[in-house]
Amino acid sequence: MASAPYIKVLALTKRLHNATVQGLIHWESTDRGDTFAYSTPSSSVLVSSVDNDGRVPYEIQVIDDKGNVIESMVSHRKNNLTRQYDLAAGGKLLSELYEYARREALGVDEKLDALLADLPPLPHDEDEFVEEDTEDT
Repeated sequence: MASAPYIKVLALTKRLHNATVQGLIHWESTDRGDTFAYSTPSSSVLVSSVDNDGRVPYEIQVIDDKGNVIESMVSHRKNNLTRQYDLAAGGKLLSELYEYARREALGVDEKLDALLADLPPLPHDEDEFVEEDTEDT
């Protein structure tokens, strides 16, 4: 059974995920391009790519008002036998949170909307993108 602090970090991750998806909180970019921050008066949360490459594994860190990391959780753990990363408990949720925080902090959707609006319309251009079925039948 998971320890109480771990359960609280998992609950925090879920609440941050939901609040981000609903547009209720704002993430900021940091000096490290793959780390994004959400701050309150009493503490901050950082989500980052552990390897500094913008890919898994991701980490969430809870930072107190003095700048100390007081709790953390990773999305994937390295398997020493296969040398690959295995999904950790809460890893999918943390991976999604990282991507949502990145997109929100960098204003990705707004920038894509602006680029699409600036492009000249093409004849027969559809308003919505429909993914083609690539399965063999």
